[in-house]
Amino acid sequence: VRLLEGGQRIVYDPAVRVRHFEFASEVSSGWALELQARNRALFVERHQTFLQQQAPASAAALLRARQRVQPGRQRILVIDDRVPLPWLGRGYPRACELLVTLAAEGHAVTFYPLLFAHETWANIERVVPETVEIALDRGVSGLFDFLQQRRGCFDTLVVSRPHNMREFRQAVARDPGLLDGVRLVYDAEAVFALRDAELAQLQGKPWPDARRQQAVATEMHLAQGARAICAVSREEAQVFRQHGHAQVSILGHPLHTVRDTP
Repeated sequence: VRLLEGGQRIVYDPAVRVRHFEFASEVSSGWALELQARNRALFVERHQTFLQQQAPASAAALLRARQRVQPGRQRILVIDDRVPLPWLGRGYPRACELLVTLAAEGHAVTFYPLLFAHETWANIERVVPETVEIALDRGVSGLFDFLQQRRGCFDTLVVSRPHNMREFRQAVARDPGLLDGVRLVYDAEAVFALRDAELAQLQGKPWPDARRQQAVATEMHLAQGARAICAVSREEAQVFRQHGHAQVSILGHPLHTVRDTP
């Protein structure tokens, strides 16, 4: 408590092991428990102001209390295909940069890999900041239970890619209250319907205009209710605006310039 009151940061490292021989110094039966009770009263007396500012004991309060967020920062849940290892390509470098940036700005970030629920910690630790929580081994089947367990824990929820938003919508449909008080952000990553239509064109099997328009409209509908939408280009942002979405921002792929390149 003195560390927290002094503005210091407490770090938990799961790789460190410390063996504690409990009650090893007890000189007579029951003495240690008696000492604990006495010191608990002393602790309350010394830190009344701090304790009055804490939430009542509960499972939900425990989840929030384990990550102390500074004023102006948020608890953010990000849902995407898999842990964004940049060497995989396919939008994952951009997704990784998003996690790195959010963590660097002091937000408490939890990442939920939806389609590929497993990953080695060796790979994770190479690219993901250590302050980011990774919710491994749950996947699509565990999403609803996870959202229920974490009800009220997050300020903002970011869902990336349309197929993940579709799974998310199905989970939330079972209990719409899961989104109470949460700011939903849809990170489109790409307009997949346009991509599929262009692929069909290249393969010599162009879609009729009606099919293309319906596919785009269906994908745009996934963003209904989102407080904000991220697109990767001006052209795709305009597609969202044409379908009635006003809060659209462009969040493209980061390009690090090298100024002395010939």
